Amino acid sequence: MRKLTLIAAAVAAFALLGYLLAQNPAPRPAGAGPPPRTAIRIGFGERQDREADYSGELSLSDGRVAELISWRFFGGDQIDGPNGWKLVTRRAPFENQPDQPIPLATPGAAVNVVPKSVTAVLDAPVSAGATVRTRRGNYSFRLDELKSGRILTFEDGDVTVQAVPATLQRGATGWSASYNYLFRGGLTSRA
Repeated sequence: MRKLTLIAAAVAAFALLGYLLAQNPAPRPAGAGPPPRTAIRIGFGERQDREADYSGELSLSDGRVAELISWRFFGGDQIDGPNGWKLVTRRAPFENQPDQPIPLATPGAAVNVVPKSVTAVLDAPVSAGATVRTRRGNYSFRLDELKSGRILTFEDGDVTVQAVPATLQRGATGWSASYNYLFRGGLTSRA
């Protein structure tokens, strides 16, 4: 009986060890670039000092754009095809100045330039080059430049590019309609 108890305890310990190892994937080596299925966020209007038309598209030297996801799109902003967007940073009644908050007692709504972004989910190797073409200018970089959380800036800091975690493909099982509401720009999104 004692032998059976020891065997059961050993099996339980190995099962627990296997479970814990499965829950914690091996860390990526320091300085490694984005994985083959990665995502980048391209932010527009980061300086919040002027309205500007940043309509454009993303192209890759190798690989493809799997999906574009909008953030804070409103008005005529929209995703345009598999790798393009129509986007204008605008002033709107929106408090987005945490370093210079407007007191609640101030009459009228806070009107600020609202930053926006496009997240591109990519099927591309880290060696791929990317070019963002907008009405204000073109910005080229290699995906491996985004290693270790590096943020690239263009237009004197008004445009930023950074690696972000890749999302599941739209329509993947288990995602509800709230995914589109929360992560695709709220009620104005176009699925």
